[in-house]
Amino acid sequence: LWIVGGAQAIAALTFGVTIGDWGLPKADKLFGPGNAYVAEAKKQAAALPGGPGLDMPAGPSELMVIADRQTNPIIAAADLLSQAEHDADAQVILVCDDDDRIDDILEEIDKQLADLPRAAIARASLNEGRVIRVKDTTEAAEVANLYGPEHLSIQTADAKALTDRITAAGAVWLAVPAQTVRGLAAALAATGVAPTTAVICAKGLEIGSGKLLSEVLGESLPGWPVAVLSGPSFAGETAAGVPTAVTVAADSLARAGDLAACFGTPSFRPYASDDVIGVEVAGAVKNVIAIAAGIAAGLGFGDNTRAALITRGLAEIARFAVALGGRAETVMGLAGVGDMVLTCASMQSRNTQFGRAVGAGTAVATLRAPPAPVVEGVASAAAVVARARAAGVDMPIAEAVDAVVNHGADLAATLERLLARPLRPEDHR
Repeated sequence: LWIVGGAQAIAALTFGVTIGDWGLPKADKLFGPGNAYVAEAKKQAAALPGGPGLDMPAGPSELMVIADRQTNPIIAAADLLSQAEHDADAQVILVCDDDDRIDDILEEIDKQLADLPRAAIARASLNEGRVIRVKDTTEAAEVANLYGPEHLSIQTADAKALTDRITAAGAVWLAVPAQTVRGLAAALAATGVAPTTAVICAKGLEIGSGKLLSEVLGESLPGWPVAVLSGPSFAGETAAGVPTAVTVAADSLARAGDLAACFGTPSFRPYASDDVIGVEVAGAVKNVIAIAAGIAAGLGFGDNTRAALITRGLAEIARFAVALGGRAETVMGLAGVGDMVLTCASMQSRNTQFGRAVGAGTAVATLRAPPAPVVEGVASAAAVVARARAAGVDMPIAEAVDAVVNHGADLAATLERLLARPLRPEDHR
């Protein structure tokens, strides 16, 4: 099993592992005894307030947020605080390669703490001082790797090492943003390595072409079997060992079942599917609907509105999935209903956070200005709407989101048009 991706993606995929399961002897085994980076990581970890950090024995869970100079400090701080609130005993570590960004994030934490109830402040205070400073994102990825299972590896620029690792792997997990999948696939193809199963971990459609990521891989990596991992899973909870269920879809149930067996654990349960298209469409469009749910929350609407958006959003997903060759029943599973409920109902979601800020009056341009993080639903909205129109699929919620976040449409006027649509039978196709 081999994972290709940036530091944030790697940290997000360290399933069910606590620091007690991954100690320094294994780090030495991974990097080699006496490795200079490991020595420095040990030194920094030992100096952390509140405990020996990486050398810590089994006990409280260790959760990590990876940041760099491109990270939005507001969202990074929210990630740290939400993880700390989830587990009162958690040791939450911020890993960052930029001193100014560290200061920005810690300052934002102080601001957000002022708005939290006293109980949450006590829990979130565990974040204070839990910082490992590294010189670049490669080292940040290596720190993340210390928290991963033994089969976790790091992206490398060494073509031979890349080829050797893929050749030895039974599957390659592409843990990169949706809009970078084609470029990564081209880089893999350029190595000339023999095809192996490529598992897509991103959720979205490609801008411009409007193609599903499985279609992108079909063009860029011909002959490679393609699978998709999707479903309701926030990285922090998954890494903490919170029981989680997801969907892994492939061209056959046998292949999907083999992949599920490869990385399933008692607390992380992958369910097999042979509907790649349905799972992909559900994962891509739910991010768009999550922005809508966030906008509704920012406007001050209540649970009724969120429930309506989730339900009617699922109807849009089902219509779109069927039009592209997927199955409507897939939308009623983990990749559809499960992920939609999770994403739309939680402020841990970057898409929901983004939408809420828009609904509260923050300009889209401000939210998207560097160093804003990737919000997959923004790019996906444009691609989803364009392809849905070409396929003759009615997707009013997705169209409204696209109009607001990508075309500068007035939010109040867009909402008015959406609510003025004619009443129709609920099962309207």
